[in-house]
Amino acid sequence: MNEQRKTRKIFTSKKFPNKQVRTKKVVEVEDEQCGITFNKIKTDSLSSCIFTIIFGELSAKPIAYLSHCSLTYQPRLFTPTTTAAAFIKEIENDMLDLFNEKYAANPIEKPNLTQLQNLKMVIGAGGKVKPDLIRKGLALLNSPKNNINQHLKTEGALHLYCQLQNNVKIMEPITFIMNDDDEDLGAEGENVVDPPGIKLLFDCYTKNLNNAYLLTVPVQEICNHDLNDQLSSAGEKLVVVICFATDCTASKSIAPYIEYLNAKYLNAVFLKADIGKRMNEFIMYSIAVTPTFLFFQHGEQVARLQSANKESIEEIILKFYKDAPLDYIEYMNLKPFIEEKGCMALNTIDAWQNAIFGNKKDSLRSNADSSELILHIAFNQFVNIYSIAIEALEESGPNTVKLFINHQTIDFNHVKTIEAVQILKFEKIQLKHGLPIELQFDKFENVNSLSLFFANNQSNFNQTTIQSITIFGTLAATTKNKATTNM
Repeated sequence: MNEQRKTRKIFTSKKFPNKQVRTKKVVEVEDEQCGITFNKIKTDSLSSCIFTIIFGELSAKPIAYLSHCSLTYQPRLFTPTTTAAAFIKEIENDMLDLFNEKYAANPIEKPNLTQLQNLKMVIGAGGKVKPDLIRKGLALLNSPKNNINQHLKTEGALHLYCQLQNNVKIMEPITFIMNDDDEDLGAEGENVVDPPGIKLLFDCYTKNLNNAYLLTVPVQEICNHDLNDQLSSAGEKLVVVICFATDCTASKSIAPYIEYLNAKYLNAVFLKADIGKRMNEFIMYSIAVTPTFLFFQHGEQVARLQSANKESIEEIILKFYKDAPLDYIEYMNLKPFIEEKGCMALNTIDAWQNAIFGNKKDSLRSNADSSELILHIAFNQFVNIYSIAIEALEESGPNTVKLFINHQTIDFNHVKTIEAVQILKFEKIQLKHGLPIELQFDKFENVNSLSLFFANNQSNFNQTTIQSITIFGTLAATTKNKATTNM
């Protein structure tokens, strides 16, 4: 596995190099690339890289888009909703670049993204990460109650969002992510355990996705007196024990399918026990037929199956199986909790509402002769602020932003003489995509007002321009009369 396959934060990733667009035969999409085809499209050796296939019609002609990349999203910077929005923006940008390349010689024929119709998405492969924000976020597209569209500004991104509603298929991750030490050893020619990989080929006409997920994971065989320890360590997980015999044809036949289930149900424990070894722990279960499947949860037997029927096995698994809980909080947009009458802006020529509420298409700009501006935001109840996203023009967007909290009033004298709670530095790519920057969370609890001092912009222009500001967080547990307010 090469260096490019390492996971990275989205705002440090580079655009996929060497993009290919062809309309004949098969388009091959390598690691860290994407492509568009009207026929067949394929990629090889997927493991920790994620594949995304979007297929449908472009001007009534079959089309498919495939990306093969290792992008990941950090849970302290993204929520499922903002992850899905950022993912859609990446796809939009890739498609626009690919169309520009394909139609460079005949730009008048270049299609618009809104001409894409009947779209469906399949996403799969990737490493077993926790929390898996990409899968969690894209799953929201299948839910009627999502606000992903609130984070999308362009016509193309909104069209993709509408087309993909209820049209996303999410496949389980297939592998672990190799650690940096093994990565370096492998690059030096040392023998290391390489994650399993898959190859896939998609046909635009038949809609067949071939060779995806041939992965199986060996099932651990337990020895005498191991079962109780395994049940205890499993906690709330479903434990599936396959009691087999080495001379049993049915046991041998069902084994590959059980290894497939072991790869599919990540939060279950699969074990196998050779009954021919006369293990004492299994006497109480009276195993007379092989294979026999015993199902446990919380250390207790919850089901039993004396059959090698695949449908029956998976039906019982689905009855008791629970996905692993995701260890993050869903941070929300705090816009509904902003108290408009308590907000103000200094040294601006536009209404501050342009950036916060999006009342107009106009931006929030500083005066023409100064790049500095202050935005004071009041909340109608106490909140905990987790991250701030600013969308702006790359050249005139803000660079250094100083944050102050819980001030009733604030001016330029204050922001230049008192210490800021935190100072943020925005990169151009963060402004371009409106990517959130995480705050020092413990310093932004029980906030009833947030003041932002925009000290300069990206190119030292005389005027700073801001298109939108989004504040993410939660409602504070404390009540308003328990917090203090600075004067």
